[in-house]
Amino acid sequence: MHRSSRFVTRRVRCASHAFGVGYAHSVDPRGPWNVHVIRIDLRRADIELRPVRARQQLQGRERPTEMVRRSFSAKAQILAAINADFFDIGTGENENNQILDGEWWKGLKVTDSPFDTNESAPVQFAIDGARQPYIDRFILDGKVWNRGVMIALMTVNARFRGRYERTTL
Repeated sequence: MHRSSRFVTRRVRCASHAFGVGYAHSVDPRGPWNVHVIRIDLRRADIELRPVRARQQLQGRERPTEMVRRSFSAKAQILAAINADFFDIGTGENENNQILDGEWWKGLKVTDSPFDTNESAPVQFAIDGARQPYIDRFILDGKVWNRGVMIALMTVNARFRGRYERTTL
């Protein structure tokens, strides 16, 4: 990375009890960019990522600090919380696919964002059951059968945008 004299980088390591988790903070006034990075060693069985919905609903807004307070338990030490998806600022509803702990909250073929007009699948972050991370374009491929007839499932918990008329749940 090219470092100009105007580029300021601060790196902070977590305390020793958080071995396997690191934190970096970079500020570049040319942007202005203010980037916080959390690095997690997913090979460690004692560290996990837990998704949390604002107010545990499909729509709603809540500060990450409030989600931490609500999610805290004696069994789990929360080391970091981040806003991790694009969402509608008015309703708080996320604009992309969302699967939490194996349960579909929202499923789309293309993004639900009113600002994305090219009807494409957005790049998304995922972690599979073996704790393997992925960054890719994920597309809902759902099907519903009724008396032996298959119908394509176009969305889950979302309004369908596009040319095709099919089933939405």
